Order: sequence, then structure tokens, then C-alpha cells
Amino acid sequence: MGRHQERFEPLGGHDHDGFWGPTTSTIDWCERNYVVSWYIAEFWNTISNLTYVLVGLMGIFQAYKHRYETRFVLIGVGIMIVGFGSSAFHGTLLFEFQMADELPMMWSIMVWNYAMFLMESTTTDKKHTVTAILCASYAVIYSILHVYFEFTLTFQLNFALMILISGFILHKNCCEQTGRSFIPFVVIRKRLPSEHYNPIEISNFSTHGGMYSAAITATWAFRLLRLLNNKS
Repeated sequence: MGRHQERFEPLGGHDHDGFWGPTTSTIDWCERNYVVSWYIAEFWNTISNLTYVLVGLMGIFQAYKHRYETRFVLIGVGIMIVGFGSSAFHGTLLFEFQMADELPMMWSIMVWNYAMFLMESTTTDKKHTVTAILCASYAVIYSILHVYFEFTLTFQLNFALMILISGFILHKNCCEQTGRSFIPFVVIRKRLPSEHYNPIEISNFSTHGGMYSAAITATWAFRLLRLLNNKS
């Protein structure tokens, strides 16, 4: 029996056959398959998600430049891994690479929440150890369940919940405006299928990767503003 697949493709056009064969993923996102290239299932999603790699490198560079703790380096590494995994998933639409996209997303957001939750504590604080164990345990347990049960909607809701937690942490640690503007954007973005935010398809272009890249950039900008406010 084949996997049930959720589809959020544009209403117009049709899919083509391609290099990687029939799709085995549990979800098919945002654009028609193999329209631009025989070798890449979702061309624009694949290319745009590579911007994660650049953003991750920027984060790692800033962490070393300002001598941040290892947890901030791990945030950059996580974003890079998500970029490679997400590009592999959208390029092939195979279940194995879907896991290479979604599992790093979950691990990365847990590292992010860990770093944000302990923003005001010291490296010797026992909360670091306890929080790290809790975050890692949650990520491990969820990863096992996710691979076994092949979640789709549950993954999206779970990831959205983790980002909502990030928004509340930002609200607490940074400023009220940051948290209020971050949370509604994420909720709206996670719940709208592609046809709602990409009604006009131009050469099968999708804003999927661009929207996530903008969210990452905005979050880094919030962090920069906080540093500037502290200096002033």
C-alpha cells in the first residue's frame, strides 16, 4: 500500500515525470513537479531553500566573531542542515529526503528554543543542563514517532507550536513588539496552502523558500536590534 499524500500544488498546470521517479513523500508542496528541469522535482523550492545555507553561514560567522557560546554556533549549523535537507526533499520528493528536511527542522527549532530560553543565564547555570536534556529528549522521542507514523499534519502543528514558543520567548526576552509581530506571521504562514499566497504562477515560481528565508532574516534582525539597544 502506498503512502497517503497531501498535495498543495497550484490549481493550474500538470505534473511531469522526472529523474527521481514517482514521489514517495507524504506531502507535495507548492509547485508542479519537473516543469523546469528533468532532474529537479520542485525547481524553485529547491533553489530558494539553498539560501538557508548562506543564512546559517552568516550565523556561524557572527557567533565566532562575537565569541558567542557553542549553542549559537549550533543554531547556524542547524539552519545550514535544514537548507541542504529541504533542497534535497523538494528536489526529489522522496520520503527519505523528506525526513532529511523535517527532522533537522525539529532539531533546529529545539536548539533555537534552548538558546533563547537561556538567553539571560550563564554557562554554568544548572538550567542549561536540564533544559538541554529536556529539549534533546523531546526531539529524540518525536523523531522516532515521526519516522514510524509518518506524520504530516501533526508535524506541521508540532513545528508551529515550537515556533509559537519561540515567539513567546522573544516576547519575554527581547521586547513586546517583537513577540507580537513574530507570532501572527508564523501562524498565518503555516496555515495557508500555496494557492493563497501564490495565486499567480509565473514560470512555476513559488514563494515557499523566500517566505521562510524572510522569517529567518527577520529573526536575526530582531536579535541585532536588541544588541544595538543594549549598547545604547
